[in-house]
Amino acid sequence: MKDDITLILTLKGRQSFTERYLDYICASGIDFPMIIADGDADGFTKNIINLDKYSNLTIDFFEHKQIKFYQDFYLMMLEAVKRVKTKYFILTDNDDFIVKSGLIALKNIAENDPEYISVGGKIFGISISDDAMSTYGKAFLRFYYNDFIRIDEPTEDIEEMILSSLINFESSYYNLLKTNEVMVIFEEIAKLNFTDLRLYEFYLHFRILLIGRAKHISNITHYIRQIGTSSSRNASITKELIRSDLPSDIRKFSKELAKQYNSKYPDIGHKRFYEVFINSFAEYLNYNFAHFILRFRFKRSYRIKKFIFESSLFKLLKKIGKHIQDKRIVFQISKMNKNNNSFLNREVEYIKDFLNK
Repeated sequence: MKDDITLILTLKGRQSFTERYLDYICASGIDFPMIIADGDADGFTKNIINLDKYSNLTIDFFEHKQIKFYQDFYLMMLEAVKRVKTKYFILTDNDDFIVKSGLIALKNIAENDPEYISVGGKIFGISISDDAMSTYGKAFLRFYYNDFIRIDEPTEDIEEMILSSLINFESSYYNLLKTNEVMVIFEEIAKLNFTDLRLYEFYLHFRILLIGRAKHISNITHYIRQIGTSSSRNASITKELIRSDLPSDIRKFSKELAKQYNSKYPDIGHKRFYEVFINSFAEYLNYNFAHFILRFRFKRSYRIKKFIFESSLFKLLKKIGKHIQDKRIVFQISKMNKNNNSFLNREVEYIKDFLNK
């Protein structure tokens, strides 16, 4: 079983989580081979993986110093995928958790229908110590992504799917991916060299749908993300816009995918596909910018909101809400467990116990 799936762990910052990631892999009995790509390249991670307690793990480790941002990241990702020797792989972050039984269930689905080259389950969140950058502490399960809108892609109406995919994005990033089929996508991304990282994830998703099919399954959980630890948690969208060249990225993205989609759907035409991607991105940016600038457009309302959120009463209600949400998710997972396998409940509870040490 362990030879079917590879875990790819890409690193840049958050070094304190790497040892926890490996401790969890060992303690939970996950035996998939790993490829660890270290963008810090400072010897810190190399020293960690050489510890005796990780001697039973199968790790292919390499360093790729992140100097040219994001070009070196894309090249590091490409190198990691090229090193995969298994039929499937999954991209992981060092602050998140693999659910082994869910991952195996996804692999079985992909095996039964080779048309699916990207298969994902429902991803839950987990928070520790009021979403602080904590490696251990009292853990609460949280809802992370909304319910799936598009279960099976590509859909029949390609133009509507493109717009819907951008406005209600359902990422393929943490899906189980078929290695040989998606390799070319990472090669293309390295050449395109987007200056805005969102385009990387969008491109991966849309390109997958030209090579094969993607499936999202709501009654399987294979991955749990820690909330509050993202490296972009305090990022400013306006500063990111100044640093990047988003308009050029969007035109480059749309031009390349219009060419690719036109090859598969020639009745729609290259020009129309280009317009659909450009217009869909415009709608996406309208929504995101409007959401972000509310705090600047309505400063007084935002200050009132912030005051309420920082009040003792709100913090108490939030704490109660976390307990309720945790119980709801445990119940939901129990239903998944009943329908699919007997390990899911134990695995998720083990993650909480593991963190609460």
